[in-house]
Amino acid sequence: MFLAVAAPASALPPPPPNPSDSQLNGAAAQKSAVASQVEQLSAQLAQAQAQLAQMQSQLQVAQELYNKAIVDVQMAKDKAAQTATDVQTANAQVDSATAQVSAFARSSYIHGSTLDSSLVLLDADGPSQLVEQAGFLDAIGAQNNQVLDGLKVAKVAKANADSAARQAVIEMTIAEANAKQAKQDAESSVAQSAAAMQQAQASKAQTEAALQAAQAQLADLQGQRAQYNSWLEQKKAEEAAAAAAAAAAAAQAAAQAKSAAQAQAQAQAQAAKQPKPSSGPSYKPASSPSVSYGGGGWSPGKGQAAANAALQWLGTIYAWGGGTASGPSRGVSDGGVADSYGDYNKIGFDCSGLALYAWAQAGVSLSHYSGYQYKSGSVHPSLSQLMPGDLLFWGIYGIHHVAIYIGNGQVVQAPQSGDVVKISKIWTSDYVGATRPGT
Repeated sequence: MFLAVAAPASALPPPPPNPSDSQLNGAAAQKSAVASQVEQLSAQLAQAQAQLAQMQSQLQVAQELYNKAIVDVQMAKDKAAQTATDVQTANAQVDSATAQVSAFARSSYIHGSTLDSSLVLLDADGPSQLVEQAGFLDAIGAQNNQVLDGLKVAKVAKANADSAARQAVIEMTIAEANAKQAKQDAESSVAQSAAAMQQAQASKAQTEAALQAAQAQLADLQGQRAQYNSWLEQKKAEEAAAAAAAAAAAAQAAAQAKSAAQAQAQAQAQAAKQPKPSSGPSYKPASSPSVSYGGGGWSPGKGQAAANAALQWLGTIYAWGGGTASGPSRGVSDGGVADSYGDYNKIGFDCSGLALYAWAQAGVSLSHYSGYQYKSGSVHPSLSQLMPGDLLFWGIYGIHHVAIYIGNGQVVQAPQSGDVVKISKIWTSDYVGATRPGT
């Protein structure tokens, strides 16, 4: 008697990388060190930003002082212009006083170098004339004094105006130089502060990039450790399941062996009680009945049941090698494309696994291989003769895909890695044909 032991539902993929504790600790320490540098640089950047803000404030003050200096320069220029006007006025006054003195001197020369007041009074013809000549002498003296005083005042005014003009020019020059220097100092301070802040920003950005790299490295190592731990758990679970299945198979085999031994002993006992024939034809055992592939037979109801069973799993993820008579199962590692999608770590169906499951619900067993499934029935209907449950195959250079017909020119299928169980319209490119399982 041949006893089959059920294999695990999925093949355990090779173990993922498992970083050491020293690698994890080193990556964590590197991340902490770089994070500390980022904090320090953030503080330096904040300080640089504060200093730049202070310098910008000082620049604004300097700009206002520069505006003030411009006003002061204009005021000095206005003062210089007024002083020039005052100089012109003083010069005019000096010229006027000089002319008056010249006129008085000419008059004195014509009437004599001096005027003796006693002779003028003695020359009077009478009291009235005496009074007139005395007044004349007073007028001449007063006029002479006035002209001389005016000349002095004009000269002093000119001297003051000249001094004021020179002072105004000096003040204007000083104000302009101070304004220019203040503006240059402020601009230099702002430029230096801006350069310092840009350097701090660059250093901070560079260190933040290093921090991101350190974080990514740590996360990658932690992810590898998590995947490895998950793999260990999966390995333990599958080893436990395999051990349990082996134990159950062994117990079943032992029970069947015991039952067979008991049946054989009973048959031998009964045979011993029967009389032995003296002669007769020799005994030939009957030949074993042939078992048709697939089994279970076909009917329209079974085909519809298979289609309905597959439709219940719409949206289930594709997993290469996945799918049993009981439903979706863990995918199998193929060492290639399916592994790149992680199919070995997913619970789902592949194309032949979905067909296997669907027809198992209708009582017909199929192999988990599309090439064998094509031979699971003797009837190969054309596209116009399809019925629900019929299996459609693709791959003119070797069958590689199978789908289940559900009616109205549509199939339900598990297409490929990265996809899900879904309904599609029948396509004819690379189409091979159809099979009606159980016929």
